[in-house]
Amino acid sequence: MINDFEQAVTKLRKRLTERETRRQLQRLDQKDNVSKNGEQDSDVVPWSWVFTRLLVLLGQYPSGLTEAIVNAELEVQWDECSAEVRRGVSKRFETLDAFVDGKAVPPEAMFEVVTLKVQVLPGTRTHILSVGTLRVQSCPI
Repeated sequence: MINDFEQAVTKLRKRLTERETRRQLQRLDQKDNVSKNGEQDSDVVPWSWVFTRLLVLLGQYPSGLTEAIVNAELEVQWDECSAEVRRGVSKRFETLDAFVDGKAVPPEAMFEVVTLKVQVLPGTRTHILSVGTLRVQSCPI
């Protein structure tokens, strides 16, 4: 089941990335906007972003969703997120300090973390991830 979920996330990420690449190429054609080194600036859809957004969607609709609805929903969310990031106005990005400080973190918050350790609780299918950044040693989720 976990492998199926990982494959679904990878497939959705590939679709979103291809769509974003096409959109950027159209923008380049329209604006002739090329970076200094001659390559296009591109938003890469992070695997972790697709993973967390898919988990949230499935949690919101436990009876299930069609692939078309998932694709459409993730495309809309990525458009909103990537536009905010390009403009530099996103308030959704958080640091792990938010957990350490006990701050309430919304489910749509995004983190850039490194996985330090994965543990499976004996007798369960529960995974404990230890993640960290350069500023925080580790923080189990």
